[in-house]
Amino acid sequence: MWLTLVRWIGAHRILLFAVVVGLLLGGLAWGVWAIRQDGYETGKAEVQARWDETVRDAERRARAEERLVQRAVDAIGARLSADLSRLRIEHRTINRRIVDEVHSFPVYGECRLTERVWHDLNKLRAATGAGVAAGSSAAVSDAAADR
Repeated sequence: MWLTLVRWIGAHRILLFAVVVGLLLGGLAWGVWAIRQDGYETGKAEVQARWDETVRDAERRARAEERLVQRAVDAIGARLSADLSRLRIEHRTINRRIVDEVHSFPVYGECRLTERVWHDLNKLRAATGAGVAAGSSAAVSDAAADR
């Protein structure tokens, strides 16, 4: 019987070699996968721990800020209550006669003329005889004199 088994192994040694190599590669792949999965789980746990610590720190800071704001609100309320308690309210009835006054103020406007308009006015005055020939002592003053 052993002799038959040895002959069969000799005849099928390539097939047996392929099966052994396959089992070894399968075991190696499973080992790599198991190590990788363990590393993944470990890393995931570390990241979760850091996240939880960050959340706890944020909550701690928020509580500290809330206490600070509450103290400020309480101090303002106490100060406001003290200030309001010092106020005195007096009620008075005031009867007075209403006098209406109307003020009138005249408003004067000025008209500034350009050099060209002054020239045209002097020309018109000379042409109509309203200038020096008509008894006027001088021509219309220059536009610069108005400024």
